[in-house]
Amino acid sequence: MNQMLPTPATEAAPEAGRPVLQGAEAAIDLAILGPLLAMGDAEHKRALCRQLISDFQRIDAVLAQESPGRVSVIAHELKGLSGTIGAHRLADIAASLHERATRVGAAALNALLVAVRGELARVISVLLECEQSCNER
Repeated sequence: MNQMLPTPATEAAPEAGRPVLQGAEAAIDLAILGPLLAMGDAEHKRALCRQLISDFQRIDAVLAQESPGRVSVIAHELKGLSGTIGAHRLADIAASLHERATRVGAAALNALLVAVRGELARVISVLLECEQSCNER
């Protein structure tokens, strides 16, 4: 499992006690994602990474449309999916987006979307690294 995932540094992120990757707060908690990926062989790991990447990219495309009602619904899905794989920060800001999407003005919604989509890009990047690690084996 450790061969396939980015190696976490030994210190914890100061604000949350979550693992860090090379000095930056982890986009995904490897203590949660690792066991999910360890449930099967390399093909299972690749398939799971591909599915997660596809799901997160689909969500990102919907968020780009910025329809407040649709954003709220998709943010709820994003919160659950993020929490399942250990993307804690993304889950937290997706929860905030879900709660506020239909109650804030366009500028505030845009600010929330920028934060969510930025963190979403970090999560997708980690998943792409995991998928690449599987392909190298």
